[in-house]
Amino acid sequence: MMNYAITEPTFQKGLRYYIQQNKDHGVANEENLFDSLEQAAKEDAQLPQSLTMHEIFRSWSNQPGAPVVTFKRVGDTNEFVFNQERFYNTPPETPGQQSWWIPISFFTPSSNGQYNSSAAFWLPPHVSDFSYRIDVAESETLLVNPLARGYYRVNYDAQTWENIISNLYESPEKFHRLTRSQLVDDAMNLAHAGKLDYFTAFQVFDYLNEETDFIPWSTASSNLQFLKRMLRHDSEALANLESYSSMLAANLLATYGLESIKGESADDESARLIALEWACNSDESCQAEAAQKLRSSRRSQTFTIGSKTEQLLVCSQMRKADYSDFSMMLSSLKNTRDSISRSYLVDTISCVENGQSINKLLNALKSDDFGAAEKVQVLKSVYSNSLTGLNAIIDMFDSTTNVAENMNINKRQLHALLEDMAEYTVQPESAERFAEFVKREAPTHLVHTIQAKLRENESWIRRNAAIVSDMLKTPPQIDM
Repeated sequence: MMNYAITEPTFQKGLRYYIQQNKDHGVANEENLFDSLEQAAKEDAQLPQSLTMHEIFRSWSNQPGAPVVTFKRVGDTNEFVFNQERFYNTPPETPGQQSWWIPISFFTPSSNGQYNSSAAFWLPPHVSDFSYRIDVAESETLLVNPLARGYYRVNYDAQTWENIISNLYESPEKFHRLTRSQLVDDAMNLAHAGKLDYFTAFQVFDYLNEETDFIPWSTASSNLQFLKRMLRHDSEALANLESYSSMLAANLLATYGLESIKGESADDESARLIALEWACNSDESCQAEAAQKLRSSRRSQTFTIGSKTEQLLVCSQMRKADYSDFSMMLSSLKNTRDSISRSYLVDTISCVENGQSINKLLNALKSDDFGAAEKVQVLKSVYSNSLTGLNAIIDMFDSTTNVAENMNINKRQLHALLEDMAEYTVQPESAERFAEFVKREAPTHLVHTIQAKLRENESWIRRNAAIVSDMLKTPPQIDM
């Protein structure tokens, strides 16, 4: 953030000063770094004379959290009012009083694609309703922190959000792909935190129906994964989320297709994987291709997966695969030696949601057919794919003494697994049983971390689950 705020040449110049001035001292501290950066910034006139780098940087380096900046336009004037507060994913009973020196940059769609990441001004800490004049036409939409260079979220007034959504629908190319990515991420996270209504957040998401760039979709996918985790206890809401996600990603899948293209960019390949993950369940050609793969495997009684694309393609079919198909795949896994092929097979087999198949897979982990890393991979895939899988793993843990030794994995692997598993444990009954197991198996510091995560999950469900569920019941009417 500071690299962009004072411009990269000045920041690098400050780093060179820092190295030159401290190379013989043996030990350096943040004050030495701030001195060097300030020297460069003042020489290059990249910092207001009234400010010091010590004031600015210390507000970030010596306190926790990060801010959300809220701004609104005053009527139809060129005056804008800015405020800041600490952003919390889970609103606390007593919010902290942290405040920062924040570099504010901005952009308008009529700027002909010219983005400026350096600070237009510094929003001071502990000041409410900070007023700043920006020469911009009344009809123009002003975006703050447009390339997400600043370490903060941005919330807008209702009219500006409406203008942003209109621009996203009509001409998204006016906004840089990093800008679109930031808008998607900020809107949904602000809604989760109670700072923005979900109707607006989902309106921002709706534009993804026409988005084909990897960067915004990567951000959207992470947000959809979060919703999938938090709604997994509600089968109706989860089904509606999958329908909504499939609708959003349908055009992405149509753009990139089912097969890799020789010479395509890494971004294009990644975009295809996202499209397969979210759209394959409802796409006829995708389902037909996956079904054909299963039929061929049944005839040959062998099952191979040669790529991540193929793994995602078949995963949608594995949800409803019968026990005989699963057994054939598990047998193929035992006979596969190539580590990459085994990894794809593990992820594919773990997509199964049939309880009998899941239990057979978990029992197989006690054998020598899986290495320690593969066992962890299987467990992660199973509990992340379905609530049935999560509960099956909790059942297994409950009935096993000394899990790490019994499964022949080390305790460090188990503790990392438990911390990640807490992210997916949202059903109250599951959370209670999981918490009891963690108390038995984990060190005190990890117990506290996981308990805090389970409380966060419970808080999110209490505050947001019903609202999000209602939003998903009515498919959006998108007219791009």
